[in-house]
Amino acid sequence: GRYKNVGRFGSRSQRTANRCFNWIRKVMAWAELHERIPRNPCRVLRFEEPPVIKVFYTEQEVEAIKAELGPYYGKWADFAALTGFRWSEQFLMEKPWVVEMVANGARHLTVHLPKTKARKPQIRILRTEAQTLLRALMAASPSPVYIFPGIRDHSKPMNHGTWYTKIFRPAAARARIHLSREAGKTWHTLRKTWTSTLRINGVDSLDIQELGGWSGLDMVRYYGSVTADHLQRMVNAASKIREQA
Repeated sequence: GRYKNVGRFGSRSQRTANRCFNWIRKVMAWAELHERIPRNPCRVLRFEEPPVIKVFYTEQEVEAIKAELGPYYGKWADFAALTGFRWSEQFLMEKPWVVEMVANGARHLTVHLPKTKARKPQIRILRTEAQTLLRALMAASPSPVYIFPGIRDHSKPMNHGTWYTKIFRPAAARARIHLSREAGKTWHTLRKTWTSTLRINGVDSLDIQELGGWSGLDMVRYYGSVTADHLQRMVNAASKIREQA
């Protein structure tokens, strides 16, 4: 099957397991090199990975989910679609992390993340629509600390499992959108949708990498799908440049 039980963390995909074993393999290789162990036991250990599913939400699907979530929680989904934040970056976001900066006489909101998946602090620049939305979310939050507080206990951030199973999945079902990891559509797909939207609109991959907080361009290619229409426009543009030359 696609998912295996890996340690105490429950079900994980083969891709996640392989990433864990890559780290263990490097440690064992160091130990073998320095004669701490006779042989690297993880040298050939690798799970067969399923093909990557290139899926993202259409604009109509995002709007349908937002409508089913309602005026309050719909803004949460809208923020994810506008920023591409990981769930941990969004739901754990604290109000002090939002910093207003002045550039060229204009005020801009930035999010200073003290810890990310890359294990280092990052500053995220937000587009104008996301800044306006973030101001509204901060004003509407009943928590003095968290922008996305829990349902009952506002002193804590929203639990991802609670959000997904009790709020987001039912809303998607009402919008007649089937969610499953096998099919490739989950809450995290909003991050793929954000990446794909930027690529389709011609944003440079290096800029997307910086905005998304990735360490390499390979993740931009992994997350960002392009449509046949977009590829056709690229071919047409290349043809025009060749004709002009």
